Amino acid sequence: MQKNTVSPQTPSNVADMPMATWPDEALVMWTTSRKPHWRYAFTLLTARHRGWILRACRYRLSNQHDAEDATQDIVLRVYKNLHQFQGRAQFKTWLNTIIVNYCNTFALRRAKYVTSEHIEQLIELHEQEKEEATPPHDSHAEQTLVNQVLSGLPENTRQVLSLRFYGDYSLEEMSRILSLNLSATKARLYRAIEQFKQAYLKLEGTSVAHG
Repeated sequence: MQKNTVSPQTPSNVADMPMATWPDEALVMWTTSRKPHWRYAFTLLTARHRGWILRACRYRLSNQHDAEDATQDIVLRVYKNLHQFQGRAQFKTWLNTIIVNYCNTFALRRAKYVTSEHIEQLIELHEQEKEEATPPHDSHAEQTLVNQVLSGLPENTRQVLSLRFYGDYSLEEMSRILSLNLSATKARLYRAIEQFKQAYLKLEGTSVAHG
């Protein structure tokens, strides 16, 4: 039975074969030893598994854009930590551990910025009020509250909320308007939503206390 270990003999066993056909463990050893063409070896290694990484991230994060960002970060993490691979298990098993840990952390971080649908609807109601001379009576109090909250937020926060909920721009369109990459745009939007949510809940509590 073949052992899943990396040994100094591994590359010599495949030296006469094209590098693209080498097993994962041989590519890992060649990369970490910094032998000639080690960057090519790492490129082959990551290219071999990139599709699988993307599918695994998409399954765990349920979002194509987040999965693409996660895949890039995971490849970078593999590069930085490849020397820690000891060959006690298959490379794909070691890689899967990185994927699971990264996606779990990513999902927790993302969850902090996810607001309720109610909060998003309030922002939309506020923007609709700008277009309507007489807003519906039953939403007037909430719209007034939202207006107070938004007026107290920084200009860049109001801008990103307006683009998303009033302009109905996609994240890609927002990134072009804001001259930011996609990851930075998403982070700014999530922070803006969280700022709004916290300020709204605080002001709403104050209104109830004084009501």
